[in-house]
Amino acid sequence: MKILSGLVLLITMAACSTQLRVATDYDVSYGFAAVKTYAWLPDTDKKTPDPHMDNSLMHQRLHRAVDQQMAAQGYEKVAFEKADVLITYHLSSNEKLSVKSYHNHFGYYPCHHCFNSFHGGFHHGNDVEVKQYRSGSFMIDVIEPTKRELLWRGISERRLPGEVTPQQRDQFVNETVTAIINRFPPK
Repeated sequence: MKILSGLVLLITMAACSTQLRVATDYDVSYGFAAVKTYAWLPDTDKKTPDPHMDNSLMHQRLHRAVDQQMAAQGYEKVAFEKADVLITYHLSSNEKLSVKSYHNHFGYYPCHHCFNSFHGGFHHGNDVEVKQYRSGSFMIDVIEPTKRELLWRGISERRLPGEVTPQQRDQFVNETVTAIINRFPPK
């Protein structure tokens, strides 16, 4: 019984986990190996038209997570004038729909010999489940400090958590930022 309940818990956790994908783009001619230090691009007090993402708590979480991940990667945060690169981020969110269709026949799929309404038996069809959710886009940019040109961009889009604790929001932001920063510098 313990094995069965453990298996059910494992399957449930796997089903609930959000797949975290990251896309990157970068200047292939830039020598990223020379980057050792960074600073935040001024005007990080961004205003987004999205109240779900534009709040000081979210900005603090993102700054803290980026600083922790950059330090973990061996980059030193320095004064703006001494930085090899500058970092900034962009946030947005939007409503999306998730649509799932389930075949609701009795027995095994495909059910070639099932009864159907044409033969006076059971009628089988599909159930459709539609859920609305909010998806967030997290974009981290690495910028050349002199020309202020984009050198590298990492983007992740994922389902935003609903009613969760501040600690769970911290974990969500940390996971997202870690996944993005782990792709810097480009290999």
